Amino acid sequence: REEPSDYEVLLNIALCMENLQDLAGATKYYHKSLAVAPNSAAAWGALGALHSRKGDGEEAVMAYSKAIAIEPLNAELFYNRGNAEQARSGHAAAAKNFKKAAKLRPDYYEAWNNLGSAYMSMAENKKAIDALRKTLTFIPTHPIPLTNLVVMENRMCDWSRRSKHIALLKKALYQETSEGRALVTPFHSFEFDLTPHECMLNAQVWSRRVDERVRHLAGFEPGG
Repeated sequence: REEPSDYEVLLNIALCMENLQDLAGATKYYHKSLAVAPNSAAAWGALGALHSRKGDGEEAVMAYSKAIAIEPLNAELFYNRGNAEQARSGHAAAAKNFKKAAKLRPDYYEAWNNLGSAYMSMAENKKAIDALRKTLTFIPTHPIPLTNLVVMENRMCDWSRRSKHIALLKKALYQETSEGRALVTPFHSFEFDLTPHECMLNAQVWSRRVDERVRHLAGFEPGG
């Protein structure tokens, strides 16, 4: 059977194979697509995402770098390369990429959030606080940047916005628990000035989710 030569067709075949969990086949067709159109940032980016999924950090970074060379103003490519660097503990390189992504798209709150996480990994607490505060200007009650920010502020003994952030945490707690999610693991709840009732509420929801997960896993055991 004659194989198609149109790079978009080859790219779509690769995407379909990836969706079907045929990662080896997907890799093959991404490379076929790139053999036809080596300057396709979309194909290089998709290949980078596949390598990230497979845990091939070095290959992912190389593919994203190829895509960035073609589209140097594409914020998402820098963000994705930052994630690939972060996954292999390249925190400084990750921070550089997240910073570039946020510069290209100032409202890219995912990039601001991950920039904060990269700085946390390097114990650059002041920079982490600045990036996480920027994140909250877009998503003020999102539990991940919010809890990370309060932890960083505690470490730095920066109480200048504590009352505001604790109030946001309490709001986030009720939002999360109303949807069946705990805000944090029960151990961490004591760091956020939650009342005994709020600590209990968080712990109860967390426990239910753990119990559900245990029952789910038990279903895969013989006789479960």
